[in-house]
Amino acid sequence: MSNGAVNTPRKKTLLDDYRQPHPATKDPLPGGKYPAQAMWQQKNNGAIVFKINDGVFEKGQKNNPKEVDMNYVDRGALFDAILDATSDVNFGTKQISIAKRQYIFSGGQSKLSDNPIVQAMFTIVRDKDGVIRLGYSKGDYKAQIIFKGANFTAVRMKNDAGETVEDTGQMSRWAARTWVHFHRALLDEMERNGWEPPKPRDGGNGNGGFNNGGNGGGNRGNNSGYDESIDEIDDMF
Repeated sequence: MSNGAVNTPRKKTLLDDYRQPHPATKDPLPGGKYPAQAMWQQKNNGAIVFKINDGVFEKGQKNNPKEVDMNYVDRGALFDAILDATSDVNFGTKQISIAKRQYIFSGGQSKLSDNPIVQAMFTIVRDKDGVIRLGYSKGDYKAQIIFKGANFTAVRMKNDAGETVEDTGQMSRWAARTWVHFHRALLDEMERNGWEPPKPRDGGNGNGGFNNGGNGGGNRGNNSGYDESIDEIDDMF
């Protein structure tokens, strides 16, 4: 966005309505009143954004660690990983890093980074109970999303002792699959319909959307960004 440009609010949709049964954290994040929700938004340039809505607002925040641009390939990888986790008992833990080369400010001018810069990390986990968890990390910002039934919807079963118990794992897997199936085609259509040709760069600014959506979580000095490991993020779970 060039200097002096008007910050136009994004169009609200069903996908980012907080009243909908979005997957969420177990507890509020620091400073929040309610569990943080995972949702999708579309930027005014047509890009699709994965967003954590934690209810915490910080004035003057330059970069937004709570969201990341995700094209159809990145979304497809995330969705497929979640589906794999729902069907594979031995899935364990997998991690996806969203990374790209982007323009950075160096030596008084804008230039393309030498190496890919991590925009965000996703950690997909199937725990011992079969519950599906989605870790989101961008820089120091972390959120652990748990898939479960909408509101208080639950599934119950008879255990080996004949007792009626709640099967949180089965409900979680159903919820995760539903989340993927509901969003996948819809987000693809939104991205196709919202696409516009890139605008020409003007003196290094307005790079046609290449860096829209955030340097946060990326430029850590050597332009590599690959400084987070599965073991480090596993500490969340």
